[in-house]
Amino acid sequence: MNLKHIRLPGNFYILAVIFAFVLRFIFMPFSAHSDFYVINMFPSLLWRENVVDILSYSRQEVNRPGFSYYPPLTYFTLSVFQFLYQPFSNTFIPWVDQLRSLYVGGFRGTEADYIKLVDNPFIFRDIFLGKTPYLIFDIGCVLALVAFIRRRYIDKKIVLLWLFNPVLLYGAYIFGQFDIIPAFFILLGFLLIDKNPSLGLFTVGIAGAFKNYSFVFIIPLAGIYGRSLKDKAKLALIGFVPSFIFATPTIINSPSDAVFAFFNGIILQSKRPLEGWPLYSQLLRYTALAFSYFSITLLFSLTTIKNKWRLSVGVCCIAILLVLTLVPRTSFHYLFWAFPLIILWFRGFKVCTSILLIQTISFASYKILAPQLQAGLFVPINPDYFHSLPTFNYLLGQIIPYRIISTAGFLIFLSLNLYLIARIIYEITFKSEVSLRKLGRR
Repeated sequence: MNLKHIRLPGNFYILAVIFAFVLRFIFMPFSAHSDFYVINMFPSLLWRENVVDILSYSRQEVNRPGFSYYPPLTYFTLSVFQFLYQPFSNTFIPWVDQLRSLYVGGFRGTEADYIKLVDNPFIFRDIFLGKTPYLIFDIGCVLALVAFIRRRYIDKKIVLLWLFNPVLLYGAYIFGQFDIIPAFFILLGFLLIDKNPSLGLFTVGIAGAFKNYSFVFIIPLAGIYGRSLKDKAKLALIGFVPSFIFATPTIINSPSDAVFAFFNGIILQSKRPLEGWPLYSQLLRYTALAFSYFSITLLFSLTTIKNKWRLSVGVCCIAILLVLTLVPRTSFHYLFWAFPLIILWFRGFKVCTSILLIQTISFASYKILAPQLQAGLFVPINPDYFHSLPTFNYLLGQIIPYRIISTAGFLIFLSLNLYLIARIIYEITFKSEVSLRKLGRR
């Protein structure tokens, strides 16, 4: 069946949007990972205790080695939302205050322990409120996709894929992570960059100020849209400006805390006491990532094709797929990082759906294994019951050794990403009018 020739009536899209957001409303109040609690523990300190430098505060006051709060723009943004929650809930702030007291004191427990130790009779309402920023930025993403559709950049049915994306539904509305916020600024940045590279780079930089994975887009974009070395450097600096602005209080007080906050994953991994193959494997992965990333960035920065926007999408898609493939430690919700670039590059509903389903199933097979990543996310409903439910990998392990399934999933995920990277490189190189240009003004 050729899906390209299926025309869906307008009413179908309206019903799909309604159903998709009903699903979100159902998931929002009843589930959360401990990350969601940590995300919401600190932001109210900005307007209640005048804590402006959250990075230094979290490093100095929290009794947890290696802990640093998320980049400052996350703190400032959620602080505004938490201020706005007050007319709707008089329990949200006291609840997160008690959670923070436990966390700062070094308490180590499961999501069920937090629920049982901190009683909140309105917990469903407060979890729902804590996820409302995700809903707002999700709507913004859909509107951005509509703009891409009007420009005929992507298939109209891609909106359906976004609305029912299982990684998005799981990561934002069940797990409680905020990857949807930088995703909005990435989509907006690619909407703007062709007509205004400086504004587009600044917008992508805002995404990086929320989550630092977006930094991998800045150098390729600057390299492609800059006309000279000076222009490339200027655009790259513009991309990093938002992170610098919002980290200024920490840079003044403690530059090392600012560096740690943006690169804590790499720093912590480098300090892990590894030896033998685990150490060599990690070194090989990071070496392969750095070499591949900078080689591709340099090559395509020197490439001239008529459609710069198309080139920039392809190179950024390669960059994030390299990160997901080669970084040693990743979480399942990171998979959403690649989705905006995949739909902008591959554009068609059928191919994007196939990629999404294969990536999701294969990545989940070896990344969602712990109880707190499965039924344990629903402990707000009944802590003891949902915490005690067996995992799907345990149940499957009773039939077949689960290591076979997880290894197969890893190999499928790896192979698919390498295939996608190779396919993008092939299309840029052999299906576009490509030439190498000399550095300098054209």
